[in-house]
Amino acid sequence: MSNYLINGVEVTVEKDSNIDYEKYNFIWKLISFILNLLPSYLGKFLIIKSSKKTKLLKEKATTYRALDTLYINHKFSFKDGFLRGLINYFWFKLGNPRAVRNRLKLVKKILRRKILNWVKKQKDEKINIYSLGCGSARAIIETINDIKKNGIVSDVLNIWLLDKDKEALNSSKILISKYQLENYNFLFILDKVRNFDNYQNNLDIIEMVGVVDYLSDKDAIEIFKKIYNNLKKGGFFITANIKKNKESLFITKAVNWHMIYREPEDFIKVILAAGFKKNKMKIIFEPLKTHMIAICKK
Repeated sequence: MSNYLINGVEVTVEKDSNIDYEKYNFIWKLISFILNLLPSYLGKFLIIKSSKKTKLLKEKATTYRALDTLYINHKFSFKDGFLRGLINYFWFKLGNPRAVRNRLKLVKKILRRKILNWVKKQKDEKINIYSLGCGSARAIIETINDIKKNGIVSDVLNIWLLDKDKEALNSSKILISKYQLENYNFLFILDKVRNFDNYQNNLDIIEMVGVVDYLSDKDAIEIFKKIYNNLKKGGFFITANIKKNKESLFITKAVNWHMIYREPEDFIKVILAAGFKKNKMKIIFEPLKTHMIAICKK
């Protein structure tokens, strides 16, 4: 990893060779540059007409459905025929889809390490984990599935999954069933993120990834303050924000996916304004430097 400081906060770029992070070469960067130059009407036409999957992506932009579409549609497939397979491969191998999959891998790595460390530290005590705006909760669920192999038994963990979208929570239940995790203590809450403290506090780990991209500074600080107050001393908050990138214009104009892009210094200011300390937080960029993950300790 390459390390540097921004406003006294350590910032690194993830370079773990043991994880199959996706890279991005010059040709794809050139394609991204060209896409940004397209008139919005042409970009929208291509997204809607070239592929059913990209049409769905546009229709469901900002929802868990869009993210899950990005997660699972990145390998070349003959299922829809060679041409359709090639078109889908092209769209889902652009920089932003690669980066969001990298974000998922990095968040899972962080969650795995933090959960295993808490198990070791707390021994027989329950570990309370809260995922806010969880969507399908893929990061949490796939991490739990992974640590089963480390002998982490179901009665060690309490996992609250909160989302305002009932369909998203239903999707998480399907994933839990897929990985045969029904014996783990998952609790489902249908509500807005800002109301999470009505249901549970005194938490070991709070994860909120894919939410801050849509929050103003004021709203983010308000929620972050609640998160800080509801963490145990020594507990961790894991969150993320997207940075402006080579495809930002295309994503906004053609896909109609509007986000609040922040630079690291702006993201750090929001977190510090909520009460977290600069010497107890770290920012990690996924390898394409599009998404930054903040790990904040109380």
